Amino acid sequence: MITELLARAADLVRRDPAVLRNFLALGFIQITNYGLPLLTMPYLVRTLGIANYGLLAFAQSLGQYFKLVIDYGFDLSATRVISLAQDDPGARSRAYSNVLWIRLGLSLLCLLILFSALAASDKLRSHWDIHLLTFLSAGASAFSTVCFFQGIERMEYITYLFTASRLVITASIFLFVRQESDFYLMPIINGVSELVLNAAGLWLAVRRFGLELHRPRPAELWRSLQEGWHPFVSWLFQNSYTAARTFSLGLFHDESVTGRFVLAARLSEVWQMFPLASLLQAVYPRLSRLYEEDPRRSFAAMRRFQLYTTIAYTIGIPLSLPLAGWVVGLVAKQRFPETVWALQLLLIGVWIINLNAFRLQFLLVSKRYPLYSGLQLAAGTMGSLLLFAGSWAYSYVGVAVALNLVSAFLLAATMHYVKEPAAAPG
Repeated sequence: MITELLARAADLVRRDPAVLRNFLALGFIQITNYGLPLLTMPYLVRTLGIANYGLLAFAQSLGQYFKLVIDYGFDLSATRVISLAQDDPGARSRAYSNVLWIRLGLSLLCLLILFSALAASDKLRSHWDIHLLTFLSAGASAFSTVCFFQGIERMEYITYLFTASRLVITASIFLFVRQESDFYLMPIINGVSELVLNAAGLWLAVRRFGLELHRPRPAELWRSLQEGWHPFVSWLFQNSYTAARTFSLGLFHDESVTGRFVLAARLSEVWQMFPLASLLQAVYPRLSRLYEEDPRRSFAAMRRFQLYTTIAYTIGIPLSLPLAGWVVGLVAKQRFPETVWALQLLLIGVWIINLNAFRLQFLLVSKRYPLYSGLQLAAGTMGSLLLFAGSWAYSYVGVAVALNLVSAFLLAATMHYVKEPAAAPG
């Protein structure tokens, strides 16, 4: 059976080499995004201490909420629009310009919200400088060109810039972060690097691919907001409870508890994101165009990708569980029991998520936006409530169990709703 699956995958690559090219480019980004932090994670935990590590993670979780708002789901909605307008430079330029103006406006709104939160909360105000510095990364995402390069299926250019940025971050950490009191340098390093990366991507899009920035037109901005609304709501609720896992612990527990859980969460993300996230992004534009031509073929291709993913993670996750203690000890130089337990619970959640990844994405491919948004709204609402309640009552165990329950809910829902499209009449 495995031989047959590999043969089918090879046939897909021969028929559609752009998918492989973009998968490799995105895969390299994922290696860089998660591989290099694996090099710095042990150094940061040991140099800054687990409490400062937790404080930085708490600030980043708040910044993640702002980044979700600023991104506004455009990496899905605008990617689709630009993908369908690959042969029309003017249309794709107008589509990206709308994205840029809207994101800049959302950045200002989020900054005002942050100032209000700092004024209202003693816990946030006690480290106001860290929260303001961390916001720099979220604000810099307004200039992101990922949706543009992904839409024209030329992600290799972003790969070069992203790799250079992550190498600079890694080098800066080892050069400048030398003792516990240097923890404030981390949000500066990350924020400046993010800003330079996105500015370079924008410059490259203009010079190499003829991107032109247009003045904002209210009607076009409104249309872009409407197109991005369902992906935005879905993405917001889908990721809000992910951000809430750290934010809830930071609110109810001290920085040390937060740091030990975040260590487990970031290790589990390596299993979850690589290489699946790259494959999801690489095939999304192609599945979307294929659906316009033949919905049943698009569904069949999605089902093959989901089958490959299910087999890989069903084999890989059980083999990974016994290694959790060894991995934590290798990274942190001591086996925090809370971290080991949390990592094992989160790895089970990774398996559940990846049983469902392509099936869930197919709701967007097939333009079932209200259903996709509704499921994510239900999952996000339920997940956030469970996370804050679980964190308050059961600390890291409550958080991990809550995440797994939400993932199981989404799996059951998509298995019920995602069916093969009906054949076209005639």
